[in-house]
Amino acid sequence: YEAVFGHAYEELRATFPAPETAILIDHARSVNFLLTDGVVPSNSKEGYYARLLLRRMLRLLAKVPEAPGLLAVLDRAGREIALDYPEVGEHREDFHRVVEAEMERYDEAIGRARATVRRQEERLEKSGATVTEEDLITWYDSLGIPPDVAVAELKRPIPVPPDFYPRVALLHEAETPETDYAEKTGGLPAVP
Repeated sequence: YEAVFGHAYEELRATFPAPETAILIDHARSVNFLLTDGVVPSNSKEGYYARLLLRRMLRLLAKVPEAPGLLAVLDRAGREIALDYPEVGEHREDFHRVVEAEMERYDEAIGRARATVRRQEERLEKSGATVTEEDLITWYDSLGIPPDVAVAELKRPIPVPPDFYPRVALLHEAETPETDYAEKTGGLPAVP
């Protein structure tokens, strides 16, 4: 992992195990490029990946009270990237506003999540069913409820599958563009 970390990330290295440090650095680099390119965190298409990365970073950082804040990690990665891609260093105030808005949305979602999970579990129990891995995926994908938050609220906790996030991402990779240029026009125009 040493080649991935570099000296700029000493604080993360001292705070987190190597795999989690690598995840945070990789996600921070990706988010910097995504948001610089105009992607806005949302529940669809490219925005979904930005949201997924930011929220995963928030969950990792929340595990350790002495961890740096999300913006500090993103800015550290942004400064490093801006050495080669100066556009990443521009418009940081806008970048911060987008990230702060997503942090607020995440906090609101977590606040609603706990009651929602309890209601869903009660509904399933009344019908004779129990919470499944698919329920965890649906709750995360449609309601933004992280699996660890959901499991912590369950009367009968289930394990979070190790491939949880790849399974969620696959749902969005299967989406087809609604306005694909090639489909609307029958293909790209011929080169003269």
